[in-house]
Amino acid sequence: MQQSPNISGKLNRHAAKAIQALTLFAAILAANAVDAAPKGKKPAAAPVAVANTGATGTIRGKVLDSANGEPMIGVTAVIKDLGLYGITDIDGNYTITNVPVGQQRVTYQITGYQPASTAVAVAQGKPARANVTMNYKVSGEVVVTAKGMDSTAASLLSKQKKAAAAQDAISAEQISKSPDSDASDAARRVTGITIVGGKYVFVRGLGERYSSVQFNGSGIVSPEPEKRVVPLDIFPASMLDNIIVVKTYTPDLPGEFGGGVVQLNSRDFPEEDELKVSISTGFHSLTTFKDFRTYSGGNMDFIGVDDGTRNIPALVENSTGNRRLTDATILYPQGFSAAQLEKFGESFSNNWEANTTKGNLPGGMAVSYAKGFKNAAGKNIFGVQTSGMFKESSRNQERIIKTYNVQGDTQLDYVQRTSTYSTTKGALLGLAWLPATHDKFRLNTFYTHNSEKEVREVTGSNQDLGANVIDTRLAYGENGLLFNQLTGEHALPNFLESTVSWKAAYSRATRIEPDQRNTIYTVQPNGSKSLTIRDESPLRFYNRNLEQVIDLNPELSIPFNQWSGLKSKFTNGAALLLKEREAVARRFVFLNPTGGVSAAELGQSPNQLFTPQNIAADKFVIKEITQPADQFTGQHLIAAGYSMVDLPLIPQVRLVAGARYEFSDFRVITKDIYNPANTNTAQIKTQNVMPSANLIYSPISDINIRVAYSQTVARPDFRELSPFTYVGMAGGDIFVGNPLLTQTEIKNYDLRFEWFPSPGEIISLSGFYKDLVKPVEMTERFSSGLLVSYTNVPNAYIAGGELELRKNFGFIAKMIEDFSVSSNLAYIVSKVSLPEGGIYTNRERPLQGQSPFVVNAGLNYDNQKSGTSAAVLYNIFGRRMVRVGSLGLGDTYEEPFGKMDLMFRQRVTEKGSIKLTAANILNPLIEAKQNDRLRFQYRAGIDVGISFDYKI
Repeated sequence: MQQSPNISGKLNRHAAKAIQALTLFAAILAANAVDAAPKGKKPAAAPVAVANTGATGTIRGKVLDSANGEPMIGVTAVIKDLGLYGITDIDGNYTITNVPVGQQRVTYQITGYQPASTAVAVAQGKPARANVTMNYKVSGEVVVTAKGMDSTAASLLSKQKKAAAAQDAISAEQISKSPDSDASDAARRVTGITIVGGKYVFVRGLGERYSSVQFNGSGIVSPEPEKRVVPLDIFPASMLDNIIVVKTYTPDLPGEFGGGVVQLNSRDFPEEDELKVSISTGFHSLTTFKDFRTYSGGNMDFIGVDDGTRNIPALVENSTGNRRLTDATILYPQGFSAAQLEKFGESFSNNWEANTTKGNLPGGMAVSYAKGFKNAAGKNIFGVQTSGMFKESSRNQERIIKTYNVQGDTQLDYVQRTSTYSTTKGALLGLAWLPATHDKFRLNTFYTHNSEKEVREVTGSNQDLGANVIDTRLAYGENGLLFNQLTGEHALPNFLESTVSWKAAYSRATRIEPDQRNTIYTVQPNGSKSLTIRDESPLRFYNRNLEQVIDLNPELSIPFNQWSGLKSKFTNGAALLLKEREAVARRFVFLNPTGGVSAAELGQSPNQLFTPQNIAADKFVIKEITQPADQFTGQHLIAAGYSMVDLPLIPQVRLVAGARYEFSDFRVITKDIYNPANTNTAQIKTQNVMPSANLIYSPISDINIRVAYSQTVARPDFRELSPFTYVGMAGGDIFVGNPLLTQTEIKNYDLRFEWFPSPGEIISLSGFYKDLVKPVEMTERFSSGLLVSYTNVPNAYIAGGELELRKNFGFIAKMIEDFSVSSNLAYIVSKVSLPEGGIYTNRERPLQGQSPFVVNAGLNYDNQKSGTSAAVLYNIFGRRMVRVGSLGLGDTYEEPFGKMDLMFRQRVTEKGSIKLTAANILNPLIEAKQNDRLRFQYRAGIDVGISFDYKI
């Protein structure tokens, strides 16, 4: 099955033009900024190294503006007694070399700011770090204590304190102290976050459509055809420096903002050269060494790559062209002869059955390398970071599944047994270059790929078929995500001391589901079986999705002094996002039109039935049943401009306000593969102005009181707008889109109190209210099975509060200072306003997907001297609606369950450590109910893991 070249060609042309423009833009900026003299007061001493016969070391650090937490350029960091100094670059970083070992005092100075100083202990080998903040126009001198690096919880909290918008975060340091292996596991530790389906993020109880994901500040595509949000389980935790969830809106963020924006960030310049190797294995209580179902696939299945074994047979692909694979008739004369159909049918592999083996131990390996290249002064000017990882695992799961009709009668009563072999691979390359003090360029590229090879067997009663059934599905899927981003930052001291930054990103996501095989057998009371012949049995299904995105974002920031002389900033920016998707599916079924295959023969196994001898005009005949809506293309163009001001009204009160204008043209064209004239076009074309205001009151330096208001939107996904139909298991869910959907408009109100008692600690209390007009919900109704679709409801609101506590126990007694608690709680209520009548069964109900509460609790132990750390982590969410019932069908709710994880890590050598984890140790019952009757029920099992890390 070949992809249409239209999208690829169009995006490549757009990309070429964008890259040419950005290259010219960058050249102009660099010419203006290179060699511009920094505007800071130089030390009186001459800039020469002091001769020193003893041991020496290096001091590195970062200087931030205390008002907004942003890096300061051109600050002189000087050791006055020695005449040694360094000057900060565009990132606020400085380096002082040849510093004598011992205690030194570094003073920081720049015109218009209060000098600051800090004591630094210098040693040979690893550079000493001294990060400081500087205050604007205040008399006197303050000694500032150095803070940690960006990967630590303390530094993230420092950024959070000075951020323009309310945000919560988790650092690489915190992730390493948990069993979390991917971004979805890590994100659920953040206040107000729930993860649905193991990978989709819900922020403040709002569904995945109300959250977006960025990587290093740029938009990224989703490889999941049914979802608009990127599944977080495709990002290995080892690739990340931190995860930040922005919860209040500012105009420099995309206008599609509901619950929040999840920002995944990789590391910048490496702090030190490093080569790290990690290997891991484990045990799963339901799978390892237990019976495990699989099937014969390709030779590269073990690494999660289909080698072409599952492709549509070349004879079919090359011969059918634009003709449906079916017999020639008066109404369809372009069909094929009986002899041709026989050849086509025989070309499909006769491989329909699973076999049983034993579940293996999971395994994984990761390698990362980081190196910085310094100039003669010892300052980093070029950095390289690269990493690669591979992990594989096997999972058994057994579910009870039930569905009901409007009268409450049981339609399906199934036991579903699934065996899934999955792999995840990832590679990341990051390059950072500082050609001059005022310029910085970064190139980030990564590729992540995961696969799932699945055998699913469903047994039980099906009232539609009037019998017990055995429904077997052999499935395989691959997701691939490629992301490339080039960014630049340029200080322009000759142009109002302004700063220009820009981002250009291209991402490409693919999803393939080749040769999914379905067979359904009915089972009689005497135990005899018979193959059911219908659209989903015996079926060969092929599906392919391609989505590409170009995301451009230039921004200009101009500092100025407000009426009292306090430093302020005015920012203008623009954004262009072009997203395009193409989805193509083909379906083939074997029919028995003449009845040539007898009832007795239909009781044979699939591999016995579909031999070449049984594929003939008088027996099984292949027919293509590809649907008119099985191909669609989608295009989404967003052109935006924004302005915002960061203005201290008085020293303790800061206003960050502005507006964003977005033009959005969103269209989906669904067309019949074999009749292009049969098309359906859905379009949402809008213009929105989205104001935003964040007011931050800081009565003392460690306390913030934030008040925020904004207007934003949420838009449907391509699949939701297309009438594409996807059929689940026999008699199960039938998914279909709705071309009549429109965008959701949202008003956001936020109030937040933050207290940062000391580095690494926070106590915060937040309240929020959101008013939604025409929110989109997933609904279901009964129509010879469950028909699942999407619709706009008139209005809804969501309100709630959040509490976060991270506190070390050292304030109680020094003997327990290695213990700390990290806990957060979110309490949320919502209500949907529905008109009289209509399709909805219940008019009084919460918003779909909203959890009334979310709790994360953690007790941590960390002794740096012994290299021992441990954690007990607990997560639970409240009862949430997963399906909205309509036309008399009840709403379906997932019941709460608690998840407890344990972690223990011990340094065993100077450079090596062992980590032991136990995830989901309570192994709770997970279930959903409809009108207090069971819809599904299962246990996820307990995961035990062990890993060894070694730094070379």
